[in-house]
Amino acid sequence: MLVLLAATAQGCAAPSLYSDPAGKSGAYSRIVIANASTQLLSVRLYEDSLSCSKPVSLAADQHAFAIGEVKAIYAKKGKPFTIGAWYVTPWAPAVNGMTRRQCDLNATFVPRADQYWLTYQADDAARTCGIRAEMERAGKREAVPGATLLMRPFHVAFLQDGPWCGALNDEQLKALGRQE
Repeated sequence: MLVLLAATAQGCAAPSLYSDPAGKSGAYSRIVIANASTQLLSVRLYEDSLSCSKPVSLAADQHAFAIGEVKAIYAKKGKPFTIGAWYVTPWAPAVNGMTRRQCDLNATFVPRADQYWLTYQADDAARTCGIRAEMERAGKREAVPGATLLMRPFHVAFLQDGPWCGALNDEQLKALGRQE
């Protein structure tokens, strides 16, 4: 009986908001995420990308990235997309007796190209981290323009509810509407 219930529940699971849209490739951008840091990387995606709220559950193998690992997700073209990324740094000062802290960041943009590459980078010696964003245009990779890639501060949402990043101001909202 338990086996039957488990199989039934698994069969009813809804696909992730960011899973392969099978047959709808023209309406979606493929977003390739790569971990070029020296630590295990975790990512967070949101149902509401403008407010960074309603975290989306990814498949168990989609939210964690080993060093050097690359995975792809899909996002609807023309709609704001925010990715949150973090890893524990070995270089941060002690906080409450702990010698490590998370390097957290959120990046928001509106996918319009067919494919993007988001590479999470960290320089432990310089104590910095960031996301390098590239898109494919006419068969070539080029940087996503800085005006259309918004880096947003990370916030801890109370009980997983509420915003996980800073609010966008009017200028940033206008920037998201610009063509890449």
